[in-house]
Amino acid sequence: MSGDATVFDVLPYCCQQLGLQGRACLAASSRQLRTISLGMLHDDGSMLLVALRAAAAAASPHQHPAAAAARAEQTPRAAFVGSASINSDKTCKQHLQAITWLLSHTPTAAAAAGVAERALQVPAVPMQCAKQLLAAGMTVTYAQLVAAANSMVAGVEVWVQAQQELGLHTDIPQAAVTICCPGTWPEETLDYLTEVLRANSTPDLLQLAMNCSGRSAALAAAHSLPAQLEPLLLRKLLLTAAKRMHDAPTASA
Repeated sequence: MSGDATVFDVLPYCCQQLGLQGRACLAASSRQLRTISLGMLHDDGSMLLVALRAAAAAASPHQHPAAAAARAEQTPRAAFVGSASINSDKTCKQHLQAITWLLSHTPTAAAAAGVAERALQVPAVPMQCAKQLLAAGMTVTYAQLVAAANSMVAGVEVWVQAQQELGLHTDIPQAAVTICCPGTWPEETLDYLTEVLRANSTPDLLQLAMNCSGRSAALAAAHSLPAQLEPLLLRKLLLTAAKRMHDAPTASA
């Protein structure tokens, strides 16, 4: 019995090292381990954010421009990158399953104070992760979305897309929803987005468009820049375009 007691004494430390996926596996091992594992879960959202960062990191390798360029080459390296992409997809799926498990046992974690702000600072969040958190009660406001765009967080528009797919409505204006959701764009994309932005050419919306992962929204923002634009705002837009690897706005204006 003393041996068993020693094992269970070190379990909390082991769980910290195992991570969320390890805890889920441990909880499935036995009833006693399940009780111990679940007792160490937190509903403040901290574990959820760690899991979200891990899922985003697992999904990002094959989204990186350098990786995409490598896959386009007809070389052995292309096959290697393709294999890495498959492994990345598998790892990302495992993280998604871990998040599902965590939310099933800490259903209030997604709605905990501060979770939405911190979640929007995570770059390249997979769509399924965003939908999981939103379905579990997380709410994304326009102020949070703009703050993430101002921080040049990659792929922040996924939260708006996920909200739309789930039929959720917040204070995000329709113009911002349009900019973030390519699925709603007509064939004449550039003219359409330029019209939307010129009718709503606020600094926040221009920054959001320039920060979008797709080039169309950024190009439309370039066509919609006011004639008298503050130098600091123009500099911020240029920096954002460079970080997203879009063409510089002045080249298209």
